[in-house]
Amino acid sequence: MANDLPRTVSELLRHIDEGYTAFTVYVRSMSETTLTGPTDPAGWTIKDHLAHIVVWEDGMNAVLTHQSRIERMGVDQAVWDSGFDEINAFLQQRDQDLPLAEVLARFDAVHQELVPRIAALSDADLQRPVSSFGQKPRRDYPVVDLLAADTYFHYAEHTAWIMVIAGTAPSMHKDELLTLMENAWQELNAWLRGLSEAQFAEHKDAAGWTVKDHLLHLIVWEEGMPLQLDGVPRKVSLAVSEEAWAQGIDAVNAELQQRTVDVPAAEALRRFEETHRNSMARIQALTDEQLHLPFSHYIAGSDRPQPFILWVQGSTYGHYGKHRPWMAEIAEED
Repeated sequence: MANDLPRTVSELLRHIDEGYTAFTVYVRSMSETTLTGPTDPAGWTIKDHLAHIVVWEDGMNAVLTHQSRIERMGVDQAVWDSGFDEINAFLQQRDQDLPLAEVLARFDAVHQELVPRIAALSDADLQRPVSSFGQKPRRDYPVVDLLAADTYFHYAEHTAWIMVIAGTAPSMHKDELLTLMENAWQELNAWLRGLSEAQFAEHKDAAGWTVKDHLLHLIVWEEGMPLQLDGVPRKVSLAVSEEAWAQGIDAVNAELQQRTVDVPAAEALRRFEETHRNSMARIQALTDEQLHLPFSHYIAGSDRPQPFILWVQGSTYGHYGKHRPWMAEIAEED
């Protein structure tokens, strides 16, 4: 995975503890109605997101005890082989009727089981390949990759979606937001520039995407964020076809990837820097109050009540964090 992942067990545990504490405090501040009622566009409640996190984190308990991750998660091999979207859809359908109290209890129990297992590892163990833990991974990367991806990275990824469902945003001032944006950009930019040409633009994932493709995906979506402040809807800022827009996010992203696949590596890195500067400048010009105005304030005809800061986070460092594991897997392939 990325070069800036924890290199020691104590550092990993600190990241996990910070992420877990922030996530649980946020979730447990909500009412049962909020946790089980509203849904996202995919039909998931916040409880569904919690149950999803629980199953994937428990999979790491299986890994660290040399059990089958697939069996522990209760996924059929055929579903597992179909890919993450199919796995997650299966898990959501299977677990959607679980009582909220059971999901919350399982979340605590799974986490409390995992932490001492991680603490029992040595620093060298973190760099051992997943296959040495009795697994048959699609790609044999260090186990620290999975431990980060299925704990604090996972909490952060789903927090963004949960916040949209709940219609809430963290109490964050503009200066804090700008610091997070800058730090995340600096880290990702430094990592990207440390890759070889093959790692950046030749190695591909199962969908045929290179690291460069992922970067250009991040750029295109972030470029649209300042335009939203000017009242330009996503559909227009992305300039995708009506057909792709009607088919949904996967079709939109596929069309964007095809449109940018031939962009030279140097141009992609230049655009990443330019886009970041533009984002920082636009946010710097806003007040805290403007950042927390509803999305509908900026986009005519929108009925989204969520504060605009969510879209800033989701278009910048939140989006980087989602793609970093995928980019890193590609870069580590032989």
